[in-house]
Amino acid sequence: MHNASSIAALVVLLVIACFGQNEHQHPQTSACSKQSEMSDSESIGWVPRELLERPLPLRTGLGNIHEKVSTSSAEAQAYYDQGLRYLHSYVWIEAARAFNQALRIDAGLAMAYVGLSRAYSGLEDQEKALEAVQKAQQLASHVSDWERRRVALRAMQVDAIRDIGNEAKHLAYRTAIEAALSKNPEDVELWLLLGNASEPTAAGRGQRGTADSIAIYDEVLRRSPDNIAAHHYLVHSYETIGLPEEAIKHGEVYARLTPGVAHAQHMYGHDLQKVNRNEEAIAQFKKANAIEEAYYKNENIPPKYDWHHMHNLDLMSVSYQYEGRIKEAGQLWLQAWMLPPVDGWWEVYKGKFPEFLLNTDRAQDALQYARELEQGRWAVGRTYAHVIAARALLALNRISEAKQESAAADAELQRVEEFNSDPIMPRPRELPAMQMRVLHGEFALREGPKEEAEATFAGVEQGILAGSRQAETFSNLFLLGYIAKEAREKGDWKLADQTARAMLKFDPNYAGGHLALALVLSHTGDKSTAQTEYETAIKRWSQADPDMTEMKLLQVVTAN
Repeated sequence: MHNASSIAALVVLLVIACFGQNEHQHPQTSACSKQSEMSDSESIGWVPRELLERPLPLRTGLGNIHEKVSTSSAEAQAYYDQGLRYLHSYVWIEAARAFNQALRIDAGLAMAYVGLSRAYSGLEDQEKALEAVQKAQQLASHVSDWERRRVALRAMQVDAIRDIGNEAKHLAYRTAIEAALSKNPEDVELWLLLGNASEPTAAGRGQRGTADSIAIYDEVLRRSPDNIAAHHYLVHSYETIGLPEEAIKHGEVYARLTPGVAHAQHMYGHDLQKVNRNEEAIAQFKKANAIEEAYYKNENIPPKYDWHHMHNLDLMSVSYQYEGRIKEAGQLWLQAWMLPPVDGWWEVYKGKFPEFLLNTDRAQDALQYARELEQGRWAVGRTYAHVIAARALLALNRISEAKQESAAADAELQRVEEFNSDPIMPRPRELPAMQMRVLHGEFALREGPKEEAEATFAGVEQGILAGSRQAETFSNLFLLGYIAKEAREKGDWKLADQTARAMLKFDPNYAGGHLALALVLSHTGDKSTAQTEYETAIKRWSQADPDMTEMKLLQVVTAN
């Protein structure tokens, strides 16, 4: 998912979330239902049921997960294992297809219904997840004791997810896993469930682990050294606590063990970005994209149903933008923009394209795309769009119109629910929060008082720096660069200096940070140090587009 992740998004950022909407203006779809344009009877989450029930072949390159279940069919067992492998890599569509195929072969395979239930939760359809686990319960009398325990655990989890704010249910679910482990301490899937349950809500699925979950996943690797799920979840856990150097070790293993999984290649790229190996990160994102494009073509799957595709395009674009390859970055974002959104989170994610345009000095284009996004179906997406439109209008010096857009953003935000079951973004009102603070700072920078602008941006920068070690926050560098430019243009050199130094603290290797500091040093008269910073920026933007605004500026200032 996402961011986050920067946005995480990215980030990662980055993760499908459930968001509120204006039911009066957009009655055809409830945000929490996660439906596509098809009716509920035709879809599960945002994916047509037909796609989730299509037969599929057995595949290689997915990892080594195996769990012996009660079936006399070797083929059903193989499809169950395939479903489990996809499940642990968040490939929800293919996980569901594999579990459905296993059930076609053996209709009594209760654990396949448990797998389906988990895949449907991944698709954010908790009602269908409940139906699937109820079918597993109907078959529980015909399976082994450990399978009955697993069915019961899944039923507890679904109940806790559907009552996501109930901490007692979350604790009871985790306690039940621990009790099950006391009876079967060698069950690695139980250990994985315990690691997931260590996250902030019962909907945890390996993406928001911390030190507690790291210890649990290490226990899995002690028993099963090449367990792809443990390596995958350790990548996320180390990212969450800001240790990309540790995340990258597991990312490399995860990618190597699962060459057929786009998300695995992508996750390795996440952290290559953060340890100054950006070219290698681009290579990983390209691998992920190639896997996805081949999959869409070979399986006739529309890319809009794959949550991962836009996320991968985003981080690949970010990597190009980091190097100053703006044209390539823009092409990728335009490709992502063309994908129709299937939920509110996706609409917010699309807002990163007009933000990209704004950060690359195309305010008029940013305004055009933001206003298109304002017509979206979800309040959280429309809120974000109004904020970006307001920021674009400020860049165009259309202050009164910017204030109208800001008021529209405030109104839309009231239609966004405060809490939902998504493990990545359980509080959707927080999604546009940073952009709204930036907008507030930009108004203060133009209209005063200057101290308010400086204090507002100091808070924004402090928040960005707090997450600087997390992979999904990488694109925040460009937001800092925009703030530094705004400060220089408005003559607030204190803010410009503060922001330039924040950029270099976030990432001392980013050319844009060296340029921002050099411009401040030139203004204060430290020409010698400024020249060194200019030269560093030029060196680190060796692959940048020659007509990039910053490269033109470098040509001017270094020629004088």
